[in-house]
Amino acid sequence: MHNLRAQGAVPRGTVSGSPAVAERGIHLDAARKFYPAEWIIGMLRDAADVGINVFQWHFSENEGFRLESAEFPEVVSAEHITRAEAAQIIEIARDLHIDVVPSLDMPGHLRQVLAQHPDLRLPPGTDPEDPAEAGIIGTDHALDITRPEAVDFARRLIDDMVPVFPHSTKWNLGGDEFVAFERIEDYPALTEAAHARHGDEGTGFDLLTGFVNEIAAHLRGHGLQPRVWNDGMLRSAQVLLDPEVVLTWWTNWHAGMRPVSEAVAAGHRIVNVNDNLFYYVLGENAGYRYPTAERIWEADWHPGLFPRLWGERGQGTERQEMLPPYPDLLLGCSFAIWSDKGGPQTVDEVAAGIRAPLRAMAERAWNGGSALSLQEFTALDAAIGEESAR
Repeated sequence: MHNLRAQGAVPRGTVSGSPAVAERGIHLDAARKFYPAEWIIGMLRDAADVGINVFQWHFSENEGFRLESAEFPEVVSAEHITRAEAAQIIEIARDLHIDVVPSLDMPGHLRQVLAQHPDLRLPPGTDPEDPAEAGIIGTDHALDITRPEAVDFARRLIDDMVPVFPHSTKWNLGGDEFVAFERIEDYPALTEAAHARHGDEGTGFDLLTGFVNEIAAHLRGHGLQPRVWNDGMLRSAQVLLDPEVVLTWWTNWHAGMRPVSEAVAAGHRIVNVNDNLFYYVLGENAGYRYPTAERIWEADWHPGLFPRLWGERGQGTERQEMLPPYPDLLLGCSFAIWSDKGGPQTVDEVAAGIRAPLRAMAERAWNGGSALSLQEFTALDAAIGEESAR
């Protein structure tokens, strides 16, 4: 359809084609910032128009929970999507052949939820140079996965939201940024529980992996494929990550994060969410720059090109790449909108800002690289945009 608008006609004949990767996605952090239902629907229509077929809906964050809850109404933000609005969004996504992937991050990123359930928070970490200094590493966002009642709460929260997504077959449970991973030994509650369950070699990573495995099994009971972010995974010594868990691979910014090659060796399926190129972070928070088509072409990105491994000095070093034809383990790729700071852009500015880089990712994801030069792509993008505005 976008070619019809850009060129004014479609040549007569038969057209056939197939994408280099099955999934071409867009992730929306609709938790830190409120995006009205009509905006989300408009975004989905625009995305479907260029071959995007997965929508990861991130509705819970430290700063907000923006989807109506039946069992836990106390955790829901004032501005939120109602279940009636969600049903409309989901049916339109289905009509557009877009799979909706709910994203309910846990056991971290739960500050909004745990503000109403503070008894379920992980006790704070301590400074090893001053053990008496409690709370030096805050955990107001972290679920206490050492306690069965907290894990049961996580299951109940999922159970409450599953009916909102009747057609979904996938679910991202998070698993990322649970605690300060480089200081995981400084959380006494985690260390003590890990030693009790797994011996002296047990660590907080074993507990985190065990939690992910447990929640993954619960999701499969609902007929849902479990997915997690990669940063805290494959770092446990005593507990093996369930090989059926899909890794949404966003970064390797720290030397402790495992390389893509280890995930492949363990048989994990992967979705490439390269944060260097496809993280649209409002306010360009945390040093991110808004993605552009120019940078995507400069990197010669394709779906098998992941963020570089980072060394002890924080310098990007080793290239991580799968070359086409891609292995079956590479499910696809995704663009990601993160609303770290809600104020810097309006929702209309977000829509305008993501247009070109999202289309650039979609074009290169379909072709496994680019069939167009940057100049050709830019001209096509402008033609589509001009026609869409009429």
